[in-house]
Amino acid sequence: MAYPTFNLKNQYGEVSENVIVYDADGPGPAYDGGHTFATLGPVFLNIAATAGSDDQEDPAILAAVVGAAGGENLEAEANAIAGVVGLYMGSGTNASHYPSAAVMGIVQSDNAQGAVVALLGGDSGQLNAGAAFKAVMKSSDPASGFTYGLDLTQPAADGFDAIRILNAAIRMDSDVCIFSGATAPVNGTTGDNFAGPGSLYIARDTGALYQQTSLITTPVWAILAAGSPLTTPLTGLSPIAGTISASDSILSAFNKVAGNRAAAQVDSVAADVAALVVDFNALLAKLRTANLMLP
Repeated sequence: MAYPTFNLKNQYGEVSENVIVYDADGPGPAYDGGHTFATLGPVFLNIAATAGSDDQEDPAILAAVVGAAGGENLEAEANAIAGVVGLYMGSGTNASHYPSAAVMGIVQSDNAQGAVVALLGGDSGQLNAGAAFKAVMKSSDPASGFTYGLDLTQPAADGFDAIRILNAAIRMDSDVCIFSGATAPVNGTTGDNFAGPGSLYIARDTGALYQQTSLITTPVWAILAAGSPLTTPLTGLSPIAGTISASDSILSAFNKVAGNRAAAQVDSVAADVAALVVDFNALLAKLRTANLMLP
């Protein structure tokens, strides 16, 4: 099969090679070279510093490639519709240590908001989308499926470091984050200025789960026991004397309860009510001194 070709010039007026348009029903072009190859492209848009729009009511889209699809009152029930479709096909094994994907976003600039961004556009009225990112499966094989819904792991290999998530694996509305660390979180330091109240932290050495209970600028972490609080031991219990306050974490409060000890009180040998009151008041004083009773 012969595939029609056309010349595509870049911003310098140079003709790009290996640009082919082929029949979607055909087998596709073959390639056995050793360099980057694309059936369409590469297309590079060199954006001038003053290009685009400053009008928030009339923003500009500056893109190397734009795909759009849509219609009104569509009736057919077996159409997959998208502005852009990426299809990864192959069989057997893939020995490459580099990513393989149907759609890939590559970031080579520190001013990008993300490698892939979901944008809800249109401001003429209410607009609701089912999800910013959605997984769909159309397979009748009961063994098929995604191994992970979200995979943020990549070990060190080929001279490259393991992937680093600098702040949190997930950030939700109101700066509620989910992330982990090698050891227990440190109040005032772990999650400072990015983990809002309600954020969750997992200590990888013990598996303990913590929740952020204070302001985003002064994070305070409280341990959450796994399972029933009546049957699960509290990891990190270290009794210490002190006054329990409202700002204490659950672990800190338990440590103070376990660490506070009242001085011994001898058995009363009071012969009358007045003497018994004296002994009882002495006991109350010792309980207050040990922070086991409010003053």
